[in-house]
Amino acid sequence: VYFATGTHNPTPYPGLVPGLREELEDAILSVLPSLRYVVFSEIDQPHFGFYGDELPNVMDYLERHYRIPDDFDVDQNSWLLVLENGEDRGRTEIDLLRAASTTERFLRNLDNEITPDDEALPRMRPRLLHRPVPIRLGVRGGGIDYTFTVPENAELQMGLGLRYLRSAFRRHEHPANLLVGVSAIDESGVTRLRRVQILASRTSGASWRDLKVPLDDFAGRTVKLRIEFLSRRPLNDGVLAWLGSPRIAVDDHED
Repeated sequence: VYFATGTHNPTPYPGLVPGLREELEDAILSVLPSLRYVVFSEIDQPHFGFYGDELPNVMDYLERHYRIPDDFDVDQNSWLLVLENGEDRGRTEIDLLRAASTTERFLRNLDNEITPDDEALPRMRPRLLHRPVPIRLGVRGGGIDYTFTVPENAELQMGLGLRYLRSAFRRHEHPANLLVGVSAIDESGVTRLRRVQILASRTSGASWRDLKVPLDDFAGRTVKLRIEFLSRRPLNDGVLAWLGSPRIAVDDHED
């Protein structure tokens, strides 16, 4: 790629070197702000580790500042991405993918009742600059609850609706025609924040649909943030849906 584009590696490292995480991160983070484009390989080895785990601060920076350009053609077989430096999406105050200790997963049965889901879930490969959070669905859907104190100038950001993902052993297809609901639950009750439909057709889902939900009304309060998938028709019990890199971002530039 360097030869074909007449460019050069901005760091002294030709690849990810195990055991040098801090040194690698410092070198890469020092040059990312000055680059317009990054060529990024999405080939991960689930049996050995994920790039986002090996260099988490680099992954955070790419998710915050970089985008896949609109004119870059991506399909389900693409493994090499071009990323473009762009708008600052805000600092990550809470990475909800890494906040496993404060989460509760649940299923909805045929009567729309909630039951806990404690079964292990497969680890899914990052895709199109998003790290997936798989959620098992019951017959009527399911979801996940995150409990935390909402910071000032906070916004929920996440990707939705990518149709296909892979885990270590198989390919998964996201169910179509689901509603995604976002609610905040505190001592005053349930406040519905957003409800959207995803994957309305068999041809949709080639890329993530980024969703932003402001949380200004709950600043300083401890809430249970509920993100759930709802289905009007019965689903196969145990099918998976997913979120992409859910996080609570804050805008440090606001007054």
